[in-house]
Amino acid sequence: MNCCQLIAVHYTSVSFQIIHVDQLQGGAWKKVTTAVFVFVARDPLNQGPALVNRLVPHTEEEKAIFEQGVRNKLARKIVKEESLFRQPPNETEKSLVHDLFLSMSNPEQHEFAPKRKPAGSRWISDTKIKNIIMCHPEHRNRFGKVFGGFIMRKAIELAWTSAYVHSGQRCDIQHIDDVIFTRPVEVGSLLYLNSQVVYTEDNHMQVSTKASMMDPVTNTLNLTNIFHFTFAADAAVPRVLPCTYHEAMMYLDGRRHHQLVTGERRYYGQQEVREV
Repeated sequence: MNCCQLIAVHYTSVSFQIIHVDQLQGGAWKKVTTAVFVFVARDPLNQGPALVNRLVPHTEEEKAIFEQGVRNKLARKIVKEESLFRQPPNETEKSLVHDLFLSMSNPEQHEFAPKRKPAGSRWISDTKIKNIIMCHPEHRNRFGKVFGGFIMRKAIELAWTSAYVHSGQRCDIQHIDDVIFTRPVEVGSLLYLNSQVVYTEDNHMQVSTKASMMDPVTNTLNLTNIFHFTFAADAAVPRVLPCTYHEAMMYLDGRRHHQLVTGERRYYGQQEVREV
């Protein structure tokens, strides 16, 4: 049973939320998932943005639903503005990275290279799995581009494989973060997928998957999507650790996304109070 509601309309986009996806199990309906979609209206003649009619809420329930759509829009904006590519880590995160550095280096010998990897852990770079896919015409949408659902399916499959290989357990997907399509993928393109485990906590794994178009002539990549998945295993999984500053930023980004899923963080760039 699916239950859907239109919750907010903006200038050129429609925010559309599936409130429930329920499944009948043992004579009772069990909640399977909740999803929020953002659809962008496009002009079929010039491929530019198209105007849509605004929604006007009347009842208290409609107003509450509409306000949720506004908050969803604001949350997506905050993630972009407070990205680690734009803002430095907060004080708690800086201390966390430094603590990781001290735990893996040798201060007595002034060795800065991470040589003391804790037992039962892996470097983030060692969890990387790649795949290259040829995009055929049967994967195209009505606009002649590769269907976004096809890219998402391939990203989920590779991310699940990364979690499976890292943990040695068949994992359940707990959460799919906001998916943004930065550019369309042309039919005939080589779709390059790169997935790795960037953060772990107990039996949970945060997996980051990037999708890019590969140009074999110039050997360049053009980013099309970034996916963030949260997986859960039955037992505790090996810890992942950053080996470079770049990986440390990936680690902090994965930690932020994981804390959003668990409710420890209300919004992406929220400041933290470090325990003393």
